[in-house]
Parts: sequence; structure tokens; C-alpha cells
Amino acid sequence: IHQIPELLRTLYARASEQSVSISGITRIARGTVNMYATVNPREDESVIRAGHFMEEMVEVAHDLHGLAMALHGVGIRRIDLLEHNRQQSDLEVLRSVRGVFTPTDAFSVPFVSPPAKERRDLRHRTAREPKIAAVRDAISAQLEHATAENESIQIQASSPQVLSQVLRAAGKHRVTTAIHDRPTGMAVDLSLSELKRVVAFDPDSRVVSVDGGMTLSALRDVVAKHGLWLPISPLIDRGTCVSDYLAWYRADSRSLGFGPMTGRVVELTAVAGRGDIFSSGGLAGMQHTGPRLSELCIGTRHRYAIITGAAFGLLPAPAMRATVQAEFLKATDADAAVQRWLGRTDESPKCRPSACCILIDAHYDEDASTHRQEIHAFTEFTGIQSGVERQVRWARHIADEAKAIDLHEAVDAESGESWWFARTHYRQWPGDRGDDVLHLVVWTGIAGWAELARKIRHVVQVHKYDCKLLIDLGAGRIDVLVAGGAVEPSPLVRLLSELVGRSNAMLEVWSSDLAGKWTGPVSPALETVRSDLKVNFDPSGVLPAGWGRKLVWSTPFESRRTSSTS
Repeated sequence: IHQIPELLRTLYARASEQSVSISGITRIARGTVNMYATVNPREDESVIRAGHFMEEMVEVAHDLHGLAMALHGVGIRRIDLLEHNRQQSDLEVLRSVRGVFTPTDAFSVPFVSPPAKERRDLRHRTAREPKIAAVRDAISAQLEHATAENESIQIQASSPQVLSQVLRAAGKHRVTTAIHDRPTGMAVDLSLSELKRVVAFDPDSRVVSVDGGMTLSALRDVVAKHGLWLPISPLIDRGTCVSDYLAWYRADSRSLGFGPMTGRVVELTAVAGRGDIFSSGGLAGMQHTGPRLSELCIGTRHRYAIITGAAFGLLPAPAMRATVQAEFLKATDADAAVQRWLGRTDESPKCRPSACCILIDAHYDEDASTHRQEIHAFTEFTGIQSGVERQVRWARHIADEAKAIDLHEAVDAESGESWWFARTHYRQWPGDRGDDVLHLVVWTGIAGWAELARKIRHVVQVHKYDCKLLIDLGAGRIDVLVAGGAVEPSPLVRLLSELVGRSNAMLEVWSSDLAGKWTGPVSPALETVRSDLKVNFDPSGVLPAGWGRKLVWSTPFESRRTSSTS
């Protein structure tokens, strides 16, 4: 058992030389160690050696830049554990794959013959090879012509397989790729607009599978016909496509009170920058389980892959939606009301809002030489009419110190009209900003937002910035939009980074055109992101030019290995 690390090194080296993809080997080796420790529970030395072996395996994986943890789908041929093998007992599986650990003949794996159904699958895969080759040749011809003419071209990705072939061909020809960007010179502009099908929909199980190019409004219309509902933030533009929606939301973020976003994602399909197709199910799940894949595509490393499809869990559509909008003179009064709305005070909670946020519109009045703030707090309730009306009455009672209280009701739970004020003053996506607008995003976690928001408001007031702050209490996120801040962003970013640096939070700095205007120091966290991206996910340098271009400064969570990038 102590020879396995060296045998794995030999196996992975030979696999890399021969362009062979291997799935499940790391999982088998880990299972071997666990079984060995189980069979010999009284041999402390054996268990200790097993633990040392696992450490060696991790070192092997790091030495190979992640090759040992993700060798799925990157080569010409593949050796997989077929479904019938996974259904056998552990001991039989270990007998079946014993040949894998032979350094002299690493590929003599004595798999038993696959059942008839799997043989048919293999035949279908073989039958598709000519079609795949035709697509590959057509893409290569386009790239060769564009390279010769030094032109940029646009390719519609009609399926994840086509997108994968485009990225592989671009890497082979050393061509820059971009997604919905404006490429200059020789580049490929990828479009996912053709990926807009409803792949599968089962109203009984409340699960819908859609392509990544489908818009949220189209998805809403499809599920609404069956009395179902995908609860997402009312602040999000419904013209946003599914892939962008999932890519912008972090794995630990919450959809404005509706729970973690990953809790709504049942399955996910994505294509990595070098062309690998990942899925949260199937053989890819051996190396990338659901949470792992969510981290790759949605979470801290979400822009390292292009999300091409997702399956969502749905809820029955609520009969009514109502929003209480309260305007306050002081931010402290708004904080107090919101805390009571969320039931975070000593008194027993009587409100169960589905969403809650504070919007602060701050501007400097030169005529009066004073800094003015318009402060609005929003809380939303969804459900049956009697329950919503009861909670609305209690919420209005809590906000009795407000300057003004308005109530917005929507019988259609999907209309989003009750959030009209916040949506008018705030847009979720940084891409919609003007060139002179600086967008800062502070992730504070569910707890600890109040103190940090107070300090940010103080910085804005002292330096007389014209800005808008949106504090999303469900997601633990604070957005700061500064008009004209992109022209000279250094002072504000430095002040906020110092505040964030003293807390368990993360700061992202976005702007439509900030790369040439940045005069501050380079963040070590950004360099970590770039190096980690290059080593683990883009060894051939195929990632789109626009990826990572907009992230200028980042202070990551202490527990995270990388920060977020675009």
C-alpha cells in the first residue's frame, strides 16, 4: 500500500504522455487506504501509515498541478469505471482495478465486459465521432481563415460540445476568445444566445433543466404556467440569462432572503476554459461533486468556466407578494427597523420576510455645503393573502418612526412591481454602469454587516462622495456605487480595503474601464488568482481576454484560497 503514491506518479505520467484521460483513480486509491485502515483497526502503525499515504497523495496532486484530481475528459481515449463496476462491492471493484496500480503495464485494466446498454452507449459515442470531427474541422477552418486575415469572428455555441470544440481549437491556434465582449484583432467572440432550450421539465418533481443562454424572464414564464416559481431577487434584471445569473452569484450568497443559491441548483453543466465539459452528475462527479463544481463555476472561482446549463428546484408560486417601503431620516433608525423586521432583537420575531435591504442615496449639496442622504428600507413578504396582510401590519408597526411608509402589493408574485423604487435606483450588474462609475462590492457574510456599513457611510460622508449604497441583509453584501469614482478610485478603495482588512470580509472593485486608470498598488490576492488560474485551469493560455480584466483589487476571506474574478 505504501507503493501506491509512486505507482500513481507513473500512471499519471504515462497518461499525460499518451493523452489518455483517467477517471476515478484517485477515488479508488482513497478507498483502498480507508479499507486498509478498517481491516487493521488495531494496528495503530498501519492507520498512521495510511494517513501519511493520504498526505503523499495530496502532494502528488499538487506536484501535477491538479492533474491527479481532475483527469476527466481531456484526452483522446479514456479509461472509466463503468456504472456496473460502481455497483459491485468495494472488494470486487478493487480486484477489478488491481492492474491500474502496475507501473510496468498501467493500462491493462481487467474490467469485466459492460452490459448491453453500456455497449450501446459506446456504439453511439463511436457513431458520433464523424459528426464531431466535421464540427472540429469547420471550426479550425474558420480560425485559420481569421488568423490569416487578422480578423475577429463570432461563433454561436449551439451546444456545450460545440463550445468545447471552439475553446480547444482556439487554444490550438493560440487565438484569444471572449464572451459578449468587443474583441480586437484576431479573436473569437463567443455567443451563448442559441443555448435557450428547456431541456427537461417535470412539474411533479418541481425540477426544470434549461440551457445557460435562456433568460430568467423566459424561464419564469415557462414555470409559471404550471403554478411554480423560481425565487430569485426582485432586484435582478429578468433579461439576464441563466449562465450569467449563476456566474455572478457566489456559492455562499443568498438570493435576497430565499436561502443559498446553491440550494436551488440541482445540477450544473459547464465548459472550462481549456474545453473540458463538467457536470455535477455522471463520471465527472467522481472528481467534482456538486459542491466542488459549484465552487468551480458559481463560487470563488466562478469565472474559470462557462456555465452552459443548469437544473433548478422550484417552489409553488405564492398567492401574493407585498413590500413595505419605509423612508428614514437617520441610517441608525433604518438599521433598528430592519433588525426588528428580521427578528434579530430580544423581542420575539413576528415577521418572516423573504427579502430585506436598505438603499441609501447620498449626495453632496454644494449650495447648502452639506452631505444629504435619502434612506429607504425595504422588506418583502410572500405567501397566502391572509398571512401576508398580517405580517405587513406588524412590519408597518415596527417602522412607526419612519418619515414615510408606503405599501406595494402584487397579486402576481412574479411581477416584481413592488420593488420598483429599488430597481429604478439600482442595477445589479456592473456591466450596465457608465465608464465613470466605480462599483465596490463588500461581502461581509450574514453577520457583521451593520458595523461595516456604518463605517462605509462615514467614509462616504467625510469625503463628500455622490454614491448609492445597497445593503442586502439576506446575502450579507454591500454594494457601493460612486459617480465619477473610476476617474480617481485610489483614496476610496484604500480606505475601504483598510476597513475590510480588519474584518472577516472581502472587497471587490469593478468598473467598465478601470484597468488604465488604476494608480494604486497591485493586490497580492489578485496575483494569487492569476497564478492559480494559469497553473490549474489554463495551462495552454486559452481563457478569454476579458476574464479577470475588470477585477482590480480584492481582499479575500481568510478561509478562502482565491478571490472572485470576472
